[in-house]
Amino acid sequence: MLLTLRVDAGSPERDPMPRNQSTAAQRARQVQKPQDGKYTALLRAERKSPTVRLAAALDAVELTHEAHSLRAALAPDPEWDAATAAYEAAYEAEDRALQAGAPRHVLDRLYEARVKATDRMDALCRYDDSVYEGDRAVCRAVLMGLAHAGRNEESPCLRPAADVLADCAEMALAWADGIRSFVPLLSLSGPTTPGPTAARAAYRALAEATQLPFKGDEEWTRCAELIEEAAALARAASR
Repeated sequence: MLLTLRVDAGSPERDPMPRNQSTAAQRARQVQKPQDGKYTALLRAERKSPTVRLAAALDAVELTHEAHSLRAALAPDPEWDAATAAYEAAYEAEDRALQAGAPRHVLDRLYEARVKATDRMDALCRYDDSVYEGDRAVCRAVLMGLAHAGRNEESPCLRPAADVLADCAEMALAWADGIRSFVPLLSLSGPTTPGPTAARAAYRALAEATQLPFKGDEEWTRCAELIEEAAALARAASR
């Protein structure tokens, strides 16, 4: 699955990203390509991101349940951190061996270590209802932050919600699953000034995204487009 041997060459080719990764792992690898950063550091940053400021803003407006859920989703997971560190070590060891032209038996041993590390990550990220728990908490926090900003002038939630949403929009296809698990407010009203008006527009775009069914690529792509639209609206209003 992760290694394809060529019969016409003495070294193996490989897919540097294991299949069936968690959403956070996929994002960290996507970020790593242009930034050339370390996978585990990026993964840890991906799991935290600007949501810390959003949690503080939600606390400030007494949306304590959403703030608590968000912090819980961002809490360190020692078992997960150990698994990702083991995977990173295995990945880098195999990469160094490939670059150095190591013999086949060495590459085979390092490949097996990487597969074992990948399996451990997969075991911690079983694809059931709990897989997107963190993403769901972030989605809900963003929706609640935008809702507050849409109702209130100078809401402290607008900027952090916009920043989190902007980060998510960069990988909107990955976030399109988590957003489709909510029932948003039927209506939202507030001041007609630019900030609240844009916040409500961003909220409506996300609300529309939550209604898209899990049917196929067309709905998935449309959901991502709405997330990107919401991010653009919120970010413009928060500058």
